[in-house]
Amino acid sequence: MIDLAPMLWRLVGLAAGLAVLALLVRVVLHSPFRRWPLRGKRALMSAPERRLYQLLGRAAPGLVVFTQVSVLQIIEFEQRGTRLFWTLFRRLGPMSVDFVLCRPDGCIVACIELDDSSHALPRRIAADQVKDRAFKDAGLVLLRIPLSHMPSLAELTSAIQLLMEKPIEPLQNH
Repeated sequence: MIDLAPMLWRLVGLAAGLAVLALLVRVVLHSPFRRWPLRGKRALMSAPERRLYQLLGRAAPGLVVFTQVSVLQIIEFEQRGTRLFWTLFRRLGPMSVDFVLCRPDGCIVACIELDDSSHALPRRIAADQVKDRAFKDAGLVLLRIPLSHMPSLAELTSAIQLLMEKPIEPLQNH
C-alpha cells in the first residue's frame, strides 16, 4: 500500500508557499508605504527636438504637429493573428516617431525622425531599417533629419510644401 500522506503534505506546503509569495508580491506592488522606483521626466522632448518642433510650427502653420507618437498608432496591420503579425507587433510595438504632421482633418502628411549620433550604432541602424521598411510598406512618408544638419526655416517650409502637394488617400471607415 502506498502512503500518499507525505506527497499530499508536500503539495499543501507548495500551495501555501505560493500563496505566501503571491501575497508578498501583492503587498509590495500595492503598498501605500513603499515608493515605486519611478520619476517623471522634466520635458517631453530633448532640446534639439524642441527646436525642430518650433521650426515645424512656423514652417507648417496649417498643420497639426504631434510629438512622440507610437508607431502602432499610425500603422495598421492588414492581417492579424499570423506569425508575421506577432513578429511585427513585437518589433514595432516599442517604437515611436518624433513628429507626425497632420492636416486639420487628421490625415497624415508625414512622419519625422530627428536622428542624433546614436543612430550610427549597429543596434539603432537595424531598428531604423525595420522602421523605414514598415513605413514604406504602409505607404507613409518618414523623413529622417540628421541632427548635424538641422534644416533652416526656408528648407523645412519648402519640403513641407512638396509633401502637401502629394495627394492623400481619403480616410476609410473600419
